[in-house]
Amino acid sequence: MLESFSLRPDIVARFWAKVDVREPNDCWPWTGALGSGGYGQAWTGRDAFGLCFAHRVSAFVAGILDSPRRESPEDEALHSCDNPPCCNPSHLSRGTRIDNVRDAIQKGRFRYPPRRTGDDSAASRLTATDVHDIRGMLADGETRARIALLFGVASSTVDDIASGRTWGHLNSPSVRDPGRSEEARVRRALRRRRIGKLGPGDFDRIMTELAAGRTQRAIAASLGVNQTTVSKIKRGVRLAWCRDNDIRRASNA
Repeated sequence: MLESFSLRPDIVARFWAKVDVREPNDCWPWTGALGSGGYGQAWTGRDAFGLCFAHRVSAFVAGILDSPRRESPEDEALHSCDNPPCCNPSHLSRGTRIDNVRDAIQKGRFRYPPRRTGDDSAASRLTATDVHDIRGMLADGETRARIALLFGVASSTVDDIASGRTWGHLNSPSVRDPGRSEEARVRRALRRRRIGKLGPGDFDRIMTELAAGRTQRAIAASLGVNQTTVSKIKRGVRLAWCRDNDIRRASNA
């Protein structure tokens, strides 16, 4: 039996009682509780190191490691057998975290997380349908700034869609829904997205009430927005796309 360096003899004895010791070159699997990754969990005592990985306890008892607890990235216990519950000291060696990762890559055990794109990305505010609509509006000559306002995204997002830097997996830079006119796409997008708390219909209401002499504070209170928002709409700073759509509708009337 291997000697203990700092663990109590009874702790060491209980440890080895849970190790299935086999032939010297075979894996010695841990028969106790298993934790994340299939590594054994061994109790070293409240006055020692507490709960530790079983293979690290084995390496510590064998003098391979200075501590059964990982003290630094330079203090990893590497398995030559690639068997997480194995506690055979002859299958363990000391290395760094970089060594551990490099070994996992060389042996095909390292798996990069899948890259999430488009609708699967939690960071995406757009859907594939939105992107098709944006590409169609770009093809019709709509400005990128106006499209960005319409969909509630940054202009750079529209730029990336237009250039194919993002959403390139759709492979349809000019795909449009056949039978859907630009006006229908705009109306659909407006129904689904509002800039802040206001929509296009609120623009007419604000301008009408301003023309009737109602104060900006009263209008803002009735719509649940800040008075600055009403002021910007009055000056044409904000929601210019609403005005453009109203002018377009008036010209087509």
